[in-house]
Amino acid sequence: MKRKKKILTIIAIIAVTLIFILPAIGFSILNWGVLPPEKLTPLVVEQTNKFLDAHLDCERVELTFFETYPYLGIKLTNGHLISHTAEDSTAHEEELAVSSDSLLSFNRATVSLQPLDYLFGGKITIKNFSLDHPRFYGFVNKDGRANWDIYQSEADSAETDADKKPLPPIDLQRVRIRGGHFTYDDRQADLFAEVNGFFMRLDGSLAGGANTLDFETGCSSILFSNPAYTLKNDLALRLKSRLVLADHYNSIMLKDAELMVNNLPFTADGAIRNFPEDRRTRIDMDMGLKISDMNDLLKFIPDAYFQDRDKILAEGSVILEGNIHGFLADSIIPNINLCCKIENGSYHVKGVKQGIDTLAMDLDIHLNGPYPDSSFISLEQLNMKGLNTALDIQAKVNNLFRNPAVNAKMKGQVDFTKMGQEFLNPDTLLVEGVMDADFSATFTVDDLLESRFGKIHGSGKLSIDKLKAFSQPLGMDIFISDAYLAIDTTHQKSRYLEAQELMRMTMGIDSLNIKYKDEISTNISKLEMLAQTSPVIDTTAVIPMTGRLAFEHLRTRMPDSVWMVAGRTELKGGIKSSASDKQIPTAAAVISVDTLKYISVPLRTGLALTESRFTIEALPYRDARRQQMANRQQRIPTGRQRGQQTVRRRDSTDRKTANDSTDISDQLLRKWEARGSISFKQMRGFSRLFPLPMWMEQTTMKFNTNDITLTDARLHLGKSDLTLNGEVSQIRRAMLRGGKLKGNFKLSSDYIDCNQLMQAINSGMQYAAGNSDLALLSDESIAGLDATKMQDSISQAEIDTTGQLFVLPAFLDMALHTDAKRIDFKDLELENVTGEIVLRDQSINLSKLNMESNMGHGNLTMVYTARNEEEATAGFDLDMENVQVERLIALFPSIDTLVPMLRSFEGVLGCEVTATCKIDSTMSLVMPSINSSCYLHGNNMVLLDGETFAEISKTLMFKNKKRNVIDSIAVDLAIKDNKIEVFPFLVEMDRYRVAVGGTHNLDMTFNYHVSVLKSPVPFKLGIDITGNLDDFKYKITKCKYKDIFKPAKQAELDSTRKNIRKDIRDAIRKQIEEAAPELGKNLALARTETKKEAGEIQESPASFQEGN
Repeated sequence: MKRKKKILTIIAIIAVTLIFILPAIGFSILNWGVLPPEKLTPLVVEQTNKFLDAHLDCERVELTFFETYPYLGIKLTNGHLISHTAEDSTAHEEELAVSSDSLLSFNRATVSLQPLDYLFGGKITIKNFSLDHPRFYGFVNKDGRANWDIYQSEADSAETDADKKPLPPIDLQRVRIRGGHFTYDDRQADLFAEVNGFFMRLDGSLAGGANTLDFETGCSSILFSNPAYTLKNDLALRLKSRLVLADHYNSIMLKDAELMVNNLPFTADGAIRNFPEDRRTRIDMDMGLKISDMNDLLKFIPDAYFQDRDKILAEGSVILEGNIHGFLADSIIPNINLCCKIENGSYHVKGVKQGIDTLAMDLDIHLNGPYPDSSFISLEQLNMKGLNTALDIQAKVNNLFRNPAVNAKMKGQVDFTKMGQEFLNPDTLLVEGVMDADFSATFTVDDLLESRFGKIHGSGKLSIDKLKAFSQPLGMDIFISDAYLAIDTTHQKSRYLEAQELMRMTMGIDSLNIKYKDEISTNISKLEMLAQTSPVIDTTAVIPMTGRLAFEHLRTRMPDSVWMVAGRTELKGGIKSSASDKQIPTAAAVISVDTLKYISVPLRTGLALTESRFTIEALPYRDARRQQMANRQQRIPTGRQRGQQTVRRRDSTDRKTANDSTDISDQLLRKWEARGSISFKQMRGFSRLFPLPMWMEQTTMKFNTNDITLTDARLHLGKSDLTLNGEVSQIRRAMLRGGKLKGNFKLSSDYIDCNQLMQAINSGMQYAAGNSDLALLSDESIAGLDATKMQDSISQAEIDTTGQLFVLPAFLDMALHTDAKRIDFKDLELENVTGEIVLRDQSINLSKLNMESNMGHGNLTMVYTARNEEEATAGFDLDMENVQVERLIALFPSIDTLVPMLRSFEGVLGCEVTATCKIDSTMSLVMPSINSSCYLHGNNMVLLDGETFAEISKTLMFKNKKRNVIDSIAVDLAIKDNKIEVFPFLVEMDRYRVAVGGTHNLDMTFNYHVSVLKSPVPFKLGIDITGNLDDFKYKITKCKYKDIFKPAKQAELDSTRKNIRKDIRDAIRKQIEEAAPELGKNLALARTETKKEAGEIQESPASFQEGN
């Protein structure tokens, strides 16, 4: 007995040693001695990357034995697989997206292997594969290349590296995936899908291409999006089935499959077979609902919707069956059939006799893939009786895919109040009201969308005493009172339709209020609608119709946080065939609105109209052109003129073909002409893009799709007032072919505050470019659209007052003929300003601008051009008389730098300046770019510094030691290359007469020569002055200008002076003309040349002083 126990003990020890201890010792040696994680991690990453056109990056790779016993395993922690294919540099700027080459990431992946199969059988047997929290991103670029196409075939490996070998066969037997997030983004097909909470369990074997697997998978939510459809729902899906694989995985058979949709069970059996040779898939599948009793079906409806779930008694059978049979390919879909029935149904509450006594439904859906015209949906019966409700509905929809044809009937009464009280939980869904209906309709969807109302047949009525539906969990609040809809025939005659025996539809709603989350909010009261149409005689023609719509109040929120509020409103309009084509409609409408308010919350922009009236007529563009030609003066063109017109039309057609756009608005402009007028008693507006109060007085504006005409439109912008007369033209060309938007206006004004307007424009540009973080408007302000409160909030917003370049839009081509009584610009007060302002090619051109101001009389021609916000160029030609020196310096601070001596004088000057320069982004002059010619002259100039004058008068022995007046001064100078060249000029003061000339650099250094021509000293002398104002030197030299102002030299001086001045000013004028050719004839220097050459200027060229 002891011997036997000993033998068993030895056997047990040997078995434990062989099964547990030796493998554990071998694993320990292998894991901590031969292949520790520090060595295994780079080895696995390197070897894996040899077989993949991708890069695997992993935090840790280690061997496992106890965790995967009895098999040897490998565990990867925090891995990332980066694909080298299908990279897209433009992909995924969205917040939650990842780059297109990030194929896979995971927290942990464990693979258990059977090494003996690889050593003796040459295959890899994966006994178990588990993946925790994987994130897969499948991306297909616009060229159709997928980022998961990373496996290198044997041929590819041979081409790239002779040492690389293809992977051996793989037998995968068990798979577990938990917490997955899968994304599919196909840029070529424009498809996007996302699955959250994905899991999968698979047991079986995938070797050999044929096997039986136990399969279970599911997810917590699904998102699918393409250009035509978007699905986003928190559907909890779970599929459990036995899969039979065959024909190298091209054939999949489902046996006893069960699909749970939010725990609602469906069954499926069938097969899916792929035919790769012709890229088709055959589907044969039968499906059904596993539940056959009404009580079982109600269990899957959430408890929150029932008032007393335990007391509900439901009877009846439920049948939901369907099948899919046929081929699926690019242009082929299979046949799909679905049948849904409720038979002998009823619905009661325990202890209550009243309830739904009868409930029956019979619905059939047939989608015929090979023959889409045969597809239909048929509601044979929907019948419900009980709780003061009796409803019977039948409907059928044929030709589902192309032009659905609807034939529906509804008759009965529904008492929502009693049904809600008996069955629904008011905390989840509250419904009240009564609806009566006796209605039938026959129509096609195309007729409805194309407004062919004459082909829509309907009769009957529908009325709602009161309907209320409220659900806080769903975010829904609906209220309708005293609503009715009736369709009948009337014998009234319509002059617009020129017909009698009209079909009429009337609808009225006393009050309507709809709210759904933050997406929809609409309130309307006293709504009345009437539509009339004549019976169809010519089915190919446009169906004529007239209508009237009126309401007392409307408040609605439209997409993008846009609100609209309207008071008493009435719309009258009609539609009928055009004169040229009976298949093309024309329409006319008149809209009268007591008050109309509009606001865009994101843009903080609003508009309010009082007693407005809109008239509009829409007709085909060809008809409009015919009317325009008929209204023009009749004349017969000659053969040559007809040929020229043909060429012009052909050229226009060619340009149109080359520049056509597929945009919907462009297509409407090409095909249609809209014209009419807008009038209102008063308009008030505000906008964060232009933060000034805006309002217009009573105005009428006429428009069409090409022109807008304003007559005596008086606009107030802050402190400024403008009266506009003129038109905007070529709107059609600007919108269709990128042409210029032209305008020609006469602008008159009592007062224009340019400082306020420029500050408002700069503030609006900063807001538009910077996404300013402004507080949202309150619901009370939005509900009432209180323009005063909103304007106050805009006015209080902080504004950056830093100077900023003003960039004119490139598409503008406007001319403003200005007549303003007063304009304020900086500290300059302009009066009686007349002239022309042209806005063209991103330039502002001022021509013949005459003005009276607080600094003198002037005439200005100017051009300002800014292509971007970094730099601008400007040129101007200014002729001013009786200019006060201190105001000239205040308006143009840079002139103090150009002519430093001005700071020491006071008095009245004449000023003639022509200049070009560049301006930086802060509206400051770029001094080195200045190119200018300037002439300043004045009499009786006062020397400002009294102490300086007293010292000078004492030193120089002035006769008049109290009166610091210079008899006359005339300066002619040129600015170029950072240097001011001052031509010799005379200064006469008391008993002295001196000539001054030289150069003055923009770094404030100078080099002047002063010739004393007359003084108490009995001889003439010269003084050279160099340096700067803080550190200068002077030297007594020879008098250089002693002869040049003598009468004998005058002719020679005049000739030389004329040539030099002409060269300088012609060069400057050429720069201005290049920027604005139309200004060339308006330059002040051209007008004053003769006057100055007559000898009014006493000067000499700088080059002449060197020769004397």
